[in-house]
Amino acid sequence: MSEPSPLPETAAVSDPVKMREAAHEVWVAACAGDVPRITVRAERLAPLAQLLAEGMERAFPDMQMPPLGCWRWLEADDTDRWGIVASGVGFVTAEEMLIAAADLAVLTAVMNIDVAPTWRFEDPFTGNDVNGEKGLAIAALTLMSRGYFSADPARSFQVNAEALLALSEEELGPALQMEGDDHSQALQCMTGHLQRFGEVVGLRSDLFSQKGALRPGHGVLKVWQEADRMAVDTGMLFKTLFNGLAPLWTGGAERGDLILADAWEDFPADDVEPAPSRILSFQAPLVSIAYSLLEPLAWAGIEMENLEVLPPIADFDHVALLIGAGVLELEASDAELGEAEAQATGLALRALSLAAVDGLAEELRRIFLADGAMLPMTVVIATGTRPAARAAALENSDLKRQLASFLSPGGVFWLPFRA
Repeated sequence: MSEPSPLPETAAVSDPVKMREAAHEVWVAACAGDVPRITVRAERLAPLAQLLAEGMERAFPDMQMPPLGCWRWLEADDTDRWGIVASGVGFVTAEEMLIAAADLAVLTAVMNIDVAPTWRFEDPFTGNDVNGEKGLAIAALTLMSRGYFSADPARSFQVNAEALLALSEEELGPALQMEGDDHSQALQCMTGHLQRFGEVVGLRSDLFSQKGALRPGHGVLKVWQEADRMAVDTGMLFKTLFNGLAPLWTGGAERGDLILADAWEDFPADDVEPAPSRILSFQAPLVSIAYSLLEPLAWAGIEMENLEVLPPIADFDHVALLIGAGVLELEASDAELGEAEAQATGLALRALSLAAVDGLAEELRRIFLADGAMLPMTVVIATGTRPAARAAALENSDLKRQLASFLSPGGVFWLPFRA
């Protein structure tokens, strides 16, 4: 496969190395006092890393730490939901398993949208009610296993573009247990988002079509097939995902007809009608997908090389963790910020959280006497920063309200925030 070739002015948006570099530029500027309303206390990274290390040791005394991915939700409560479903499907080849698992990895990221705090989903594997990101991941697996996303009655456990396009609120409401006024907006957003998912996959038959079937998992298979060896390059995989799926996530920056997904115009905050100075790219949904593909590829005997090019996920929870730990300080103000100022602050917070997690990873490796191969970013996030970040976000409702205005530009429903 030839490497995806976006326009020169947007190439950095899909390059994980350049995404990370841009975030670190914001960190340097903030440390120099050049980012309005935000102060960085870099000296507080080391104490925070020590707290994270203690939590990781308590949770994993044998130091057998899992990587980041949707699979953590699907094995929660000591229940291997994926294993149960996969055993029932009875994949004949590793290739079949890889395509289905890749379908699911993409689907869970697509379905991870903002839902009402009151939403609950009855987990058919345990009988318990689940909610939030965990509930949405389990709902994705459940509906996929029941054939909601398949266009082939003989092969229900797959995601097809045609089936996604045919979805309706009347069908999804009961299936997702999103009935009633409290859930009408989320249901409308979810249905439209999944339909657009089908449209986006359908428009890229060059990436997603094999043997007449349009499936997101085929894009992953194609990257591997054209690598012609038992390994895929992570940067190449990420750029291919962006090239095929970016138009799904609307509301951010655009260049001509190109929709750039989770990338945003970085407006100078002190101008009334500023010209964009640059685009800051985070690509949280696509980064999540890439991390979730590590295990399916490994199950098929395929290595993800250069995994460390993937940046941390710049989400609300990590911002809350860093503010709670005093690494980031927000200037107190009684005045309501204008739209441009709020967006500039939100972008800076996300960029700073990405750079700070890089710093925390280095501190944790120093504490554990490990290198990047022994303690990769995927493990740092899954077992260290994310559990602590979620706890920080849950504990500080006032901070959540404060950050909501910064971190949800335009009310985009797919942003990875639960503000």
